[in-house]
Amino acid sequence: MDKKKAAAATMAGVIAASGAAIDGAFDSPSDILRNDQPEPVVEPASIDDGGSDQGDQDQDKSKRSGARQGTLREKILELPLAVRVIFVVPLWAIGHVAVMGGELLFTALSPFLDGVLSFLTLALVMFIVFVLGVKLMFPDIPLRKIINRHTIKGVLIASGLVFVADFALPFIWPEYTRWKFVVLGGLSLIAIGFLAIRFGRKEERRRAEEMEAEIRAREEEEGELLYVSSMGQSFTMRRPKKR
Repeated sequence: MDKKKAAAATMAGVIAASGAAIDGAFDSPSDILRNDQPEPVVEPASIDDGGSDQGDQDQDKSKRSGARQGTLREKILELPLAVRVIFVVPLWAIGHVAVMGGELLFTALSPFLDGVLSFLTLALVMFIVFVLGVKLMFPDIPLRKIINRHTIKGVLIASGLVFVADFALPFIWPEYTRWKFVVLGGLSLIAIGFLAIRFGRKEERRRAEEMEAEIRAREEEEGELLYVSSMGQSFTMRRPKKR
């Protein structure tokens, strides 16, 4: 069943790609059904006007694309009219719909894609600043302990809050546009500072627990400690550990 679905998807992709190519070669179905001889493809002579190399490359690409479309147009117009009516026109319609649908979808999703790109850029910058800040606080800590799923999740949440604030503030504060970068930088630093302090406290607690465990282990190796209270006073006496 999976193979059949994969084959159907592949066939649909091939049909759509073929239709898009035909749509690029013909403006309308009437061009496909014309019976006159196709016009030969004539490439304009290149004139060296001392332009840039980038302009020459773009011109060469345009020439190659136009030549391919012209060749495809000639081959299709050489086919019998019945073949063009039965096969080529439906392919052109499919390709035209696919191209128009892709353009409309890209236009509709363009603001969303811009927002996603802005959010990812903000999150990346905040994460880099967070890692650098923690590294300054604890130079001996390895990066693998800083970069983990908990810190990544925290930075993503903080970035999301800053991003939402950046989106909402223009509706609340008309002068926000003038101070956008200052406010955005301040909010980002506050969020990063909160995450760094939280990480630092956890790291200090972890190191204190490790030190306490090490002292306890050393005491157990040296001997037992007895705590005795007398007359309201307490003192410690070490007794060698029995062997």
